Amino acid sequence: MKITFCFLCSFLLATTSLAEELEFGKDLHDNNCTACHNKPEFYTHKDRKRKTYESLEHQVRNCDNTLDLAWFDEEIEDVTYYLNVTYYRFQKPGKN
Repeated sequence: MKITFCFLCSFLLATTSLAEELEFGKDLHDNNCTACHNKPEFYTHKDRKRKTYESLEHQVRNCDNTLDLAWFDEEIEDVTYYLNVTYYRFQKPGKN
């Protein structure tokens, strides 16, 4: 019973963390990216260049550098996570 409770608590904390990452990534995106990427079609058109999670994260880093945002790695990861969940649905590295 104790192990089940600990597992449940861990699961709830992880779920909360992912929800927070998603919300934070959305906020960062909406406040910094929509000047250039202002329509969902930008991410969803059939000829999009991003084909993997890694290439998506690389592009978020490029935008961070181009706009001189000076985001922390966690912020880049949160924006990448938001874009992936919302538009791309790539397999995240390290997940099978």
